Amino acid sequence: MHEPSFQVDPEAFVSYLRAREWHPVATWRGTTVWERGPESDQLFVPEEPHSRSGKRLLARALYELAASEDRRADLVLADLAQPRADIQRFRLLPPTPSGSIPIAYGHKAISAIYEVLRDAGRNAFEGPRMYHRDKAAEPVNAFLNRVELGLTEPGSYIFTTRFSGADPARQESLFESMEPSSRLPSDHEVAIGLQSAVFRAHEVAKTLAENGSINNPSEQGISSNLCKALSDLSGDERRHAFEISFNSGFGDADLMASPALHFSSLMARKLHGFGNRLERLARTGKAVVKGKVIGLHLEDGTRRRRIQIKGTAYREEGPEEMSLWAFVSEDDYSRAIDAHRHAKGVSIEGDIVAENGGYRMHVGSSRLSIPDSD
Repeated sequence: MHEPSFQVDPEAFVSYLRAREWHPVATWRGTTVWERGPESDQLFVPEEPHSRSGKRLLARALYELAASEDRRADLVLADLAQPRADIQRFRLLPPTPSGSIPIAYGHKAISAIYEVLRDAGRNAFEGPRMYHRDKAAEPVNAFLNRVELGLTEPGSYIFTTRFSGADPARQESLFESMEPSSRLPSDHEVAIGLQSAVFRAHEVAKTLAENGSINNPSEQGISSNLCKALSDLSGDERRHAFEISFNSGFGDADLMASPALHFSSLMARKLHGFGNRLERLARTGKAVVKGKVIGLHLEDGTRRRRIQIKGTAYREEGPEEMSLWAFVSEDDYSRAIDAHRHAKGVSIEGDIVAENGGYRMHVGSSRLSIPDSD
């Protein structure tokens, strides 16, 4: 046998075997015999892996291990190179031969995976929300830059993402402006949060597919962003099923592995609708809007008056930059004209509701405030 063109870390290889529930059962001619059970294949791992012959035997064991897992050897090598990395597998089921995917579907899937991971980062670094607005914080972007997109694997079309298991202390040094006492979540903690969120989304989707509705949508612990991103993994018109599975780094004691979570096309469509519902809930309700008047409208017939304000809406879910129309009284309409004419800032409180495909504020008895003149 020729000298292998790659190096296998013996300690990482043994750790991988133990994490996958292989067990040493005997010795034979300078090797340790490993198996997963009485009916499994056997692997012969050299007892002196650093010798020339030991390296060849270890390389052979790697190929046999990969074959037993129905994986390519280079994919197993990638796992061995980063023993603490957390891996997510997104298995798509397009109507094409295994290992291929329509390019438009692939492009949409990559964008969807990015949004799934970004939601995980925002939950970890910014806190959970029903709907994440505006730009992500810098630690989220730094986390996304550490995530690796791996090679595809056999079995229809599989995207793999890998969290490197970065040291939280190293992350903290990147953001010295933050409070010294605050510890940023590790990539492993983000991975655990992602797995938990996808499990909850799967339960919600299954309930919606079976029952058609779900109680207390705002209390399900998932965001609108995650629901929509997951649904996009089903492709255009959400016609294809997909699966997601998780594996924790085998170098960690708290190994978390999951069976593949199967999302049918119906579940994907239900998730998309549920995501829209969460967004409406997050963007409606009582709020204070502060900004500038950019539009005025007096409706024919009803004589109802509304003003358009561009600025920031402050609500319990957090602030959001937005532009919306607010229905106001005749007096407030006159004040808005003056504020618009002199480019003054305004503030108004009311209820934001979803209306005619957009969002509008109904003010009631609240009075338009012009801080510059009050």
